[in-house]
Amino acid sequence: ARCGFVKKMDARSYEKDLKAVFMEMVRDGTLTGPKFEKLKLGLQNMESSQANFQPPSRAVADKEADEEDGLVDDISKMGKSMGYMQPSALYKVCKDLDKIQALPAIVFNFNKREIAKMLSNLTKELKDRQYEKYYGDEDKQFRSKKIMEKRWTDYEARKIQYEQALKANASKNQEAKASRKNADEGDRGAVKDEAVSVAQDVGEVPPEP
Repeated sequence: ARCGFVKKMDARSYEKDLKAVFMEMVRDGTLTGPKFEKLKLGLQNMESSQANFQPPSRAVADKEADEEDGLVDDISKMGKSMGYMQPSALYKVCKDLDKIQALPAIVFNFNKREIAKMLSNLTKELKDRQYEKYYGDEDKQFRSKKIMEKRWTDYEARKIQYEQALKANASKNQEAKASRKNADEGDRGAVKDEAVSVAQDVGEVPPEP
């Protein structure tokens, strides 16, 4: 029994045979230019009862596609919509994926130039939206200024605490070294412990805001 589906190899073989038939018809004058155009339109508008398949319409993100009034009669004259290249469309895709917790995600596009352009468009869109969020008007600029002032105040406080902790550790280490030195010299009151550091972990240097 044969498989109930068409494999890629089958489609390639059919395409090769079909091209050979068309070339033979062109060479013997059976298929002329006007007849070929008529054939294309006829295949696109088949009225057979078996031609029930209707491909789903491809939604586009740009406004121009939403303003189209009708369908193109000849699909060979249709241009590829570039709505998916629009920064707003890319941003919406990321937001929708984030809502369903589907990030990170992989976007496939077999055109390397388009992929690079999509990345630069999305990066610019994110930067523009970030700027608009925090500096879009005077009120936003004022709020952002106050937020940054508080961040710097908190940073200066953490920085002072960090410096004080470093000084305290340095003092403890000096006292421990002096005690061990006295112990080595025979001072009875000195503590004979192993030469270990008594410094406490003060963490990393506070990052600037």
